[in-house]
Amino acid sequence: MKCHHCNSFDSMLRPMYVDKNNNLVTESERTAFEVLHPEEKGNIYTKIVLCGICYQKLSKQTNRVFQKKRPLQTTSQKGSSIRKSQNFYICPFCKTANEPLRNTCKKCERILFSTEYETKRVSSKSMKGNKRKNFDFKKGLVPIIVLLAIAFFTNRGTDVGQKEVATPAGQVNQNETLSGQSSYKWPDGTKYTGEFKGGQPHGKGTIIWTNGQTYTGDFFQGQMTGYGTLKFIDGSAYTGNFYNGKPHGQGTMRYSDGSVYTGNWVNGDVE
Repeated sequence: MKCHHCNSFDSMLRPMYVDKNNNLVTESERTAFEVLHPEEKGNIYTKIVLCGICYQKLSKQTNRVFQKKRPLQTTSQKGSSIRKSQNFYICPFCKTANEPLRNTCKKCERILFSTEYETKRVSSKSMKGNKRKNFDFKKGLVPIIVLLAIAFFTNRGTDVGQKEVATPAGQVNQNETLSGQSSYKWPDGTKYTGEFKGGQPHGKGTIIWTNGQTYTGDFFQGQMTGYGTLKFIDGSAYTGNFYNGKPHGQGTMRYSDGSVYTGNWVNGDVE
């Protein structure tokens, strides 16, 4: 339902009334007038609804003249369709974005709306834009892909004799094709534990880079392809489908600030 003042959707609506001179009155003021003037009952006021922010702002004004931004209408919900929320409310304490249905912050559980402080409202479009800017997959995953490619090609080259490959059964021949569950550590400290095929990670496995980033999930011919979880050093984590080392398909990104984005990804970018 839309607020009659700011014309935005909000589920936390408060009722007020407009008289014939476009003056705003509260529920208690209207009741008091009808008690003193029973002959005017039902003929003076038109009911409107306001969002929480507009209600707090207008109810404090001495001269409460209502400026119409859309035609006044009844508050009946017959025939109305359910729409997605167009606004989010930013908690003034922990800066978490909250949906309009909430009265308390979903992270710190403090009251969102009070006369003692201001709760900012932002549009859902700006929220999506901010989420996309939190992490650039192209810049973040390209070094990882390059590192994997170099390591796998060097493993198949002439310097294979300089690498140490350990399996649960002990040391294996350096020229032997790895298969099954094994563990491999590159000279720079990057370590992979999981299934191999043809000398490459293939199947289920976990790779830990020297900077602290980890990936656990499916591999296909040396690439992160399938379903898995990629954790970054800033605390963010992506869980979903991968293809050739990049998020591709349905997935969820949980950012370090607590925000979450779930949707479809194409080659590392939000679709």
